[in-house]
Amino acid sequence: MRRLLRASLALALAAVLACGGPPATRIERLYRALDEDLRAADPSVLAGRRIVIDPGHGGALRGTHGPSGLDEADVNLGVALYLWGLLREAGADAILTRSADRDFLSPDDSTVAGDLERRVARVDSLQPDAFVSIHHNAQPQRDPSVNVLDTYYRAGDPASRELAFAVHRHLARNLGVPSGAVRQGNYYVLRRTSVPAVLGESAYLTHPAVERRLRLAEAQRLEAEAWFLGLVDYFSRGIPRVFAPALPGTLAVDTLAFVARVVDDGGAGIDPDAVRLVARPPGGAPRAATAELVPGPGDTLRVRWRLPPDAPNGRWRFTLAVRNALGNSARPVTLSVRLARPPAMVTARAAGAPPAGRTGDALVRVRVLDALGLAVADGTPVQVRGAAHLDARTRDGAVVVPVRYGPSGGIELVVTCEGRTFRVAAGRPDAGRAWHRLVVVDAATGEPVRGARAVDGLRTGRRGEVLAAVDDTVRVVARGYAPVRVTPPAPDTVRLRAWFDGVLRGRRIVIDPEAGPDAGTGPLGLDGAWVNLRVAQYLAADLRTAGADVWTTRDDERVPAPADVARRTNRWGADRYVEVRHRRVAPDSASGLRVWHFPASRRGYAMAAHLAAVLGRELGEPVRGVGATVTYPLQQTACPAVVVEFPDIADRDVELELDDPAGQRRQARALLDALAAHFAATDSAGDVEGVRPPGAVVTVRVPDPPAGWIVTIDGAFTRLTDAAGTAAFAGVPPGLHVIEARRRGRRRLWRGTVADSVRSVDLRVLPAR
Repeated sequence: MRRLLRASLALALAAVLACGGPPATRIERLYRALDEDLRAADPSVLAGRRIVIDPGHGGALRGTHGPSGLDEADVNLGVALYLWGLLREAGADAILTRSADRDFLSPDDSTVAGDLERRVARVDSLQPDAFVSIHHNAQPQRDPSVNVLDTYYRAGDPASRELAFAVHRHLARNLGVPSGAVRQGNYYVLRRTSVPAVLGESAYLTHPAVERRLRLAEAQRLEAEAWFLGLVDYFSRGIPRVFAPALPGTLAVDTLAFVARVVDDGGAGIDPDAVRLVARPPGGAPRAATAELVPGPGDTLRVRWRLPPDAPNGRWRFTLAVRNALGNSARPVTLSVRLARPPAMVTARAAGAPPAGRTGDALVRVRVLDALGLAVADGTPVQVRGAAHLDARTRDGAVVVPVRYGPSGGIELVVTCEGRTFRVAAGRPDAGRAWHRLVVVDAATGEPVRGARAVDGLRTGRRGEVLAAVDDTVRVVARGYAPVRVTPPAPDTVRLRAWFDGVLRGRRIVIDPEAGPDAGTGPLGLDGAWVNLRVAQYLAADLRTAGADVWTTRDDERVPAPADVARRTNRWGADRYVEVRHRRVAPDSASGLRVWHFPASRRGYAMAAHLAAVLGRELGEPVRGVGATVTYPLQQTACPAVVVEFPDIADRDVELELDDPAGQRRQARALLDALAAHFAATDSAGDVEGVRPPGAVVTVRVPDPPAGWIVTIDGAFTRLTDAAGTAAFAGVPPGLHVIEARRRGRRRLWRGTVADSVRSVDLRVLPAR
């Protein structure tokens, strides 16, 4: 029996050996051996190519570390040194940003940004064919089970994207690490370089098996060989290049044509169907333009384009992008030229002129046109003499001239532009009415208010001024300010006070209502994505009223790509990013308010702390914490960014509240107040309990029936009364205000003054008389 058992075991062992052994698990494949044959690669495609390798971190900047203390900076350098050797052996001009354990800090600047800036400066000075930054990742909560490969590329650059895909597929094939994604990256070393650039996070150093392997030189060399294969793959496809013409700064011609030369260096030639020219006209949106391709000497192409004959004057920008037949792209080239046809005619129109027989002030709009009847380019210098004296530059092809009309007749102006002189008359188009010029300024700063206008009496105006009939009561309004009513006799200066003391004026804020499968669904079927959108829309409306500029990432059920959201946020130069979430949390998790920030962002943490404090106080919800998390927008936006996760939508009471517009508005109002409080505070997360929105808080109470009233203050902000009949407005500046409440045809009105010293007032809305 024992003899038979031994024979069976021997047969089983022989069968296993014949099959090459048991299948390797993913853990066993980590950094074990190349899956590809390095000898099959053709390294000659690298000859003469300049490649800069950046081993991330170093010196005092250690990066992350493994469970038993292995520093990322050391691993990055080890991989980079092996890669440098492989590239040099292949004939490439390989350059390391560091070849030892050092940083780029200085006594004058010891910040991480300073270190990165010096690395980037060296890259740009060398102008390499490719730039690669070697890193290893870490999970914020240091979960030892997480391990994935991610490769990032310079946003908006197709050449960087193609380099990233080439590198990523070879890293994924050879390292035994689960493949993550190829993503746009907003890392400093990517966004600030001007060459094809990628940053690789090859594995998670917080994964114990990865750390054990990467302590060994053979694993670091294996990773370098995978990088090497990716670079061979990329350069084997050829590098197309665009040589653009040098255009003059300004062209005073009727037409414009330019020719760019395109070469495919080492590739199979330019794909004629992959040549894209985008033209951005003055003040307009980019649009595709048709370019003519003309064969040039050798393997070159010439791209020729002619400006349409009726093209408007002003600054034109052109972006040319090409791709070769093997799929590699050239870096897009942008050209800029100012088209300025010479002036040929002038028109003038008066507004606010006094009636015949009376003397008074008026504004005359003088338009300067070219021979096609198109406005001359913005910024064209104009001199006006005669009844007025003005030296100015055109805006929308015109200048506005203040003049004084005598008791009889019109006026004549002498206009000089680009060496040509014109005479033009301006009559009295508004006979019968007298007009008064109001200078509108910010009450706090005394600066002119842009975009101010007068309702019920406006005729025309310019920066910081409006014209109103002298016998009319007018309402002067401007975005971001509480309106002011002006009654005859009108003062010369109107002072407007800003909502929230002006802390939101001019701020650029991105509101991202979460969508897709991660958004929750309530037990009664309420869609969290829909609630997110409604809260975001209410918040956006209030922010615009307070003077902010707002972009909401979606206006319907479509799900925007996180990479697109991050790229547009950065291009726009946003000041803050806020994602709005309503989710179903795990059954064993406590419901409540959470605000998340990116782990490494100090300003993001301060913003999260401020918002959590104000939201918890105003909504009366428990704050479950200010925590760190990683989402693509949080990681890749350049501005402070947070995720606001409202209480669990799986709670039926929460779901019913959010199915009511009043509940949605309540959350939006709290977010508005929280953002205003945040901008009024510093970037420190110190005394968060003392963080409050600036300005007075006006609480409105409407009796019998209490709920369901639509309440507005100064026709600007709108609120709904709750079950107790109350509605609150924060950020109210001192001065006279009008509050109106409407409900099913009923109307109640209140007029009163909020004093400077008042932080909170309680107003009972009385029936309108």
